[in-house]
Amino acid sequence: LFLAKTKDGVWLSDDDASLDAVQQGGGDTSLFKKIRASWRLDTKELFGPGVSLGVNVVHVLVVAPKVESLRPVSEEVQWKNLLNALEWKEPKRLCGSDGCDWPYQGAEELSATLSDPLAGHYNAWKEGIEDKQTHALNLVLSGPGTGKSRMLDEMKKLLCDAAARSKDQDLMERMESACVFRVTFENGTAPLGSLLAEKNPEFDVSYRMLYQLAKDRKDWPAFVFELKQSYTKLPLYIEMVIDILAELKKVDNVKDMTVILCVDGLQKLVDDGTKKCDFYRVLTTICRFLNSSRAFAVCVCSATVQTPVDQALSYSHQKRVYLLPPALRGWDVLKPRTRLEEQLVDDMGGHGRALETLDSVLRQYTKDRLEQTDPADIVEQVCNLLRLQCGDIFAFTFFQDPVNCQVVLAAILSRRRYGVFECVAPDMTVDRLRSFGMIRWNPDRTLECAFILLQMLLRALPKTAGDLNNFNEHFTRTMWGLQQFEQFVAFYRRVKSMVYCGAPVKLSTFHSGARFGPIDGIRIKELQPRRVVESSTQQVSRSGSDDSFLTKRHDAVKVSHMDTIVVKGAGASGDISMQIQLMNGNREIVCNEVVQCKLMQRNQKMNKARYEEERAKAVDVNTDVFLLITTSDDVTDPFGLPERCGIVSKVNLTNTSERLQAVRIEVFCMQTHRISTLHRITN
Repeated sequence: LFLAKTKDGVWLSDDDASLDAVQQGGGDTSLFKKIRASWRLDTKELFGPGVSLGVNVVHVLVVAPKVESLRPVSEEVQWKNLLNALEWKEPKRLCGSDGCDWPYQGAEELSATLSDPLAGHYNAWKEGIEDKQTHALNLVLSGPGTGKSRMLDEMKKLLCDAAARSKDQDLMERMESACVFRVTFENGTAPLGSLLAEKNPEFDVSYRMLYQLAKDRKDWPAFVFELKQSYTKLPLYIEMVIDILAELKKVDNVKDMTVILCVDGLQKLVDDGTKKCDFYRVLTTICRFLNSSRAFAVCVCSATVQTPVDQALSYSHQKRVYLLPPALRGWDVLKPRTRLEEQLVDDMGGHGRALETLDSVLRQYTKDRLEQTDPADIVEQVCNLLRLQCGDIFAFTFFQDPVNCQVVLAAILSRRRYGVFECVAPDMTVDRLRSFGMIRWNPDRTLECAFILLQMLLRALPKTAGDLNNFNEHFTRTMWGLQQFEQFVAFYRRVKSMVYCGAPVKLSTFHSGARFGPIDGIRIKELQPRRVVESSTQQVSRSGSDDSFLTKRHDAVKVSHMDTIVVKGAGASGDISMQIQLMNGNREIVCNEVVQCKLMQRNQKMNKARYEEERAKAVDVNTDVFLLITTSDDVTDPFGLPERCGIVSKVNLTNTSERLQAVRIEVFCMQTHRISTLHRITN
């Protein structure tokens, strides 16, 4: 819009040359004042009040911009243009962290899990069967930093190994020649809160597949914009991407092709548990492609949570295979140089992100400098970096409540078996708990966490003001100092008094990993967190002995207060003792709990007679709880144990270590035979 007034204030007339030029598209509009439709006409700059408008003149020029007429591009031309813009490319890695080049662990077990479902899926595809219960969708479900993306990177090799197990030569050849697509809903191609096309959820997968093939790799938003603007006549569904791939690979028959589609980060899609949400709709399109693809297609999806996956698939009964990333053997990838490094590596609990973080910290230290560094400082550096990389688990409201930390620790230490959707605490399922990271749900359905997380959870437990510094100092000294084995056992017993405080617990759960005699219905109730004290004498440990004694620091202690764990003097019968409260039905029983640490010579076996001898020296055989910890292996010749009596052998400890890093203290000490009451035996 322009004010049709010349510079000298005269309105244009019908026969003005300037008007003719404008009408013919060649006029200079800069000669006129540009106006907006929203401006008031009575303003002084425009017509103004009382203006003389004149007769047979023009007051406003409306100039339409020139638009070139575009002929619509045909489907054939768009198809040709798209093919020219694409080429086959091997996919980029999804895992880009420091450990992406570490030797892959757990491949044999994963290939064994994949083998039968893969063979069944292939046979159904050959027969033209589209029943969803014959085509397995592979699901990699685990917390952040545990190796989901790395597993997708290794998927072709895993599937090749799985095919080899089936001994189907055709399937083996297909998997060897398979084309791999890796698409992700994280990092540079993360969703922006909505699907790319509301009516076509399949585009969120197919566009990302095409992005892998693009010759000119624009940024993701620009690539999506170009697809939407330039290829409007092409139905760019997943099947069309397979057709494009066949053209690029010069394969005449699509059925001769094999495709592995890996989809990472599904949890990033909007999920509200309904069929209308993005998560459900995208996962459904993947399943539809899997069940009916003309090419032989294997689909693998990853997510940090299982709940929305199972909710989505519950409507369809799609066959599925769950794959858990394996816990890493840290010593195989980091190659520790010192005893301290060995312990630090062990503390990461086989958690990939934690091991990568520890590796980045340890690279800053020479071997000599490391030996002069406080181990607690290194742990603190690792914790701080993990908070930056994975998010601070204690920033979540749930973990800000010390009681919730206590409940989680109890679930881990008890080695109780949980279903993935079972609640550990109110509104906290196992599935959600593991989504925070560094907490693993094992194939045997027990929970496990990296020891470094166990430390953080322990420090979050409720403590009295006077006990806080005492516990932190005790923790550091026990974890990193060269303590006697009894001190390790006593500290771990202190931890259990904190974790299970206030709630009656089965005796077998409280001392998880021990083999017990008859203890049906017997529970232990810790009334308060305990502290560890050292007796200055060889105090008698059985019930009915002196209630009071002096510690090495000359503090007076009353055993009946049930707030101490007593480490005895050298040569005492019963290395560790305390008074406890048992419950059998509604009956409360006050007695002593005694722990004896017994080192055996190589190839020696703990037998019933030797066990009874140790027990008789240490406890009142009619009332007390007795637990013997030994390097002997009693499994090859097990013997019956008396009531309320247990044994922890080297085999028990090794198995516990595999399931629970929290008790690696006992394993480490037993394997190196550091038990002070006897003598050391070198390995």
